[in-house]
Amino acid sequence: MKELECLYAVARITGQAELSDDALKAILQNLAKAYQYPQVTYAKVELEGRVDQTDNYRTTEWRQRSVIQADGRDFGFVEVGYIEPRPDEDEGPFLKEERDLIDAIAGLIASYASRGRDRAKLVESEVQLRHLADAMPEILYRGSGSSDSKLTFVSPAVVRLLGFTPDEWLQGRERWVHQLHDEDRDVVLRELAAARASPDVEFFTTEYRIWTKDGKTLRWVRDSQHIERDQEGNVVSWVGVVSDITDRKHLEQELQKAHRRKDAFLATLAHELRNPLAPIRNAFALIRRGGDRPEIASKALEMGERQMGQLVRVVDELLDAARISSGKIALHLEWVSLRSVVEHAEESSRPQIEAGKHQLTIELPESEALLQADPLRLAQVLSNLLNNAAKYTESGGRIHLAARIVASDQALVIEVRDNGIGMAPDVLPTIFDLFLQGARSRHRIWQGLGVGLPLARYLVELHGGRLAAASDGPGLGSTFSIYLPLVATPAQAIDGGGEASVAPNPLRLLIVDDEKDVADSTAMLLREDGHEVEIANDGTTAIEMALARPPAVVLLDIGMPGMNGYEVARRLRAERELDATWLVALTGWGQEQDRRRSEAAGFDQHLIKPVNSETLEALLGACSASRC
Repeated sequence: MKELECLYAVARITGQAELSDDALKAILQNLAKAYQYPQVTYAKVELEGRVDQTDNYRTTEWRQRSVIQADGRDFGFVEVGYIEPRPDEDEGPFLKEERDLIDAIAGLIASYASRGRDRAKLVESEVQLRHLADAMPEILYRGSGSSDSKLTFVSPAVVRLLGFTPDEWLQGRERWVHQLHDEDRDVVLRELAAARASPDVEFFTTEYRIWTKDGKTLRWVRDSQHIERDQEGNVVSWVGVVSDITDRKHLEQELQKAHRRKDAFLATLAHELRNPLAPIRNAFALIRRGGDRPEIASKALEMGERQMGQLVRVVDELLDAARISSGKIALHLEWVSLRSVVEHAEESSRPQIEAGKHQLTIELPESEALLQADPLRLAQVLSNLLNNAAKYTESGGRIHLAARIVASDQALVIEVRDNGIGMAPDVLPTIFDLFLQGARSRHRIWQGLGVGLPLARYLVELHGGRLAAASDGPGLGSTFSIYLPLVATPAQAIDGGGEASVAPNPLRLLIVDDEKDVADSTAMLLREDGHEVEIANDGTTAIEMALARPPAVVLLDIGMPGMNGYEVARRLRAERELDATWLVALTGWGQEQDRRRSEAAGFDQHLIKPVNSETLEALLGACSASRC
């Protein structure tokens, strides 16, 4: 019975959370008393470097030892011995029950040591997890019981994300519910309740908006939760992670806006292309049917030319949009008069202004203002602003263009004002966005692609200036203001008027284009002006014809199959007998790098399709007056 009493006592001691030195002494005392001759029995224990023994311990040859071993590791030993010989017995100095007892005691201590090791690992793991939770940008949380219970843990990331301390956030579920966005609160609570009520739901994820503690910042978060249940499916506990997805949501919103803008742009583009194509087709039909009636043919031609100009404008806007996106618009600066730029812009916008029956007034400084600018691009800016004013002003409106010099700022200010439909405050921040065509009027005559204003601002900024928009509100008109820096004028500045075009003398011309209709129609126009024209539809034939009868001008397409225009130009430039021949690129490729490449190949001029007859006539006139 003494053995059982010892085992019970040691089992109670080793079942404690911590095995203190006093506990070890108690184990030794109980062990020594359990032996047959306790008055001469000593006991000793060594546990993970700690050694304890009864007071009567001394070295003796009458002892037994049992190793404390668990999980394949030795933690120490338990030793029991006699300090003097015992009477000889058949079983030796120790009874079998005594030998089994020391092994059992060693096993109990080993069990404690193993548990202690597991506890140490658990503590270490919890410390590591806490450090990880402290370092993570996401909020980690843990709770137990029903959905109305308080959280039991929340990581410090709640401070960084929402501005609350962990203690504040743990005060109750109402804190979280209160911070939810009004539009998301009912939806999230309903989804969460449904997930908790369904025994099969183990994972729950939702996204919602939540206010920070100061109520000034709204964040989008993704809340993912793992729900633990008992055998009956009741919620026992849950753990979750809250991630900040504000940037991702904003990006998604921008992508959605861009997608809607793209769809609107493509629809507008289709509309803009079909509009001029329909009257052009009708013009051809009228000419075919009424060829013997000059008045019909004349009106049809006028209509076709006007709509062709509209079609060219759409294509030019597309090209300019691509140049804006890639930042490849280059300026060709020269000294130019403000008056000539304004006159050019007015001429370009006259059809839109007249179509809207608007009254245009222009007010310029009395003294001539000279600018160092790209005259074509600056006129394009003013034309875009005038077109915009005409587009968003009801029929019979007033448009006013005024320019003044601000000497104190060394700047030129040009304003385009209208009494049109105006702009709401929420429209102003996006007015210069590319492809953004505001649906601001039901009575628009000119649709456009949403490129004009972004292009105008971009070109003004390239000139070192800025473009601003203002409006007092819907129905109160709009004002666009250009601010351009003034630089000192040279001693002899140009007058901006330009030289009159020279009527060309009859020339021998060679047109090279793989598109037969393009080549034939261009040849017909030039022959009408008295020129001698030959046609080649490929590069090899063009070289042969040029060498057989050297032309004054070669109008050469670039994008031809086989030998392209660049290669043809290099071959022609290598022939001495063609030194006096002008090579003119007549192509649809109009980027700045295309111009540089054509110049490197030996072209003298670079024209973009479609070229109007006046431009071609001016070029040939210049050729007649100079080297041809």
